[in-house]
Amino acid sequence: MEITQHAYDRARERLGLNKNSFERLVEKALISGRKANTFKGTIKKYLDKLSITYKTSTVVYGEYLLFFVGDKLITTYQLPSNLKKYLK
Repeated sequence: MEITQHAYDRARERLGLNKNSFERLVEKALISGRKANTFKGTIKKYLDKLSITYKTSTVVYGEYLLFFVGDKLITTYQLPSNLKKYLK
């Protein structure tokens, strides 16, 4: 698995994580994160829209969204606060 420089930059900017913390988060996300296709309803529509826009597969870990192309992590977002209630 490869993490792009863009993903590191976005992790610092959007999530406030340094390189080592972000690498640990990505490893945990790959092990216990949920793929976008396991969700239903409103959150699934949101994740599908992002996946189509970025042409990626999305992994959700906690309130973080990780976007992969193949085995390369390209960017990351934090889940919008109005969708966090759907994570259960």
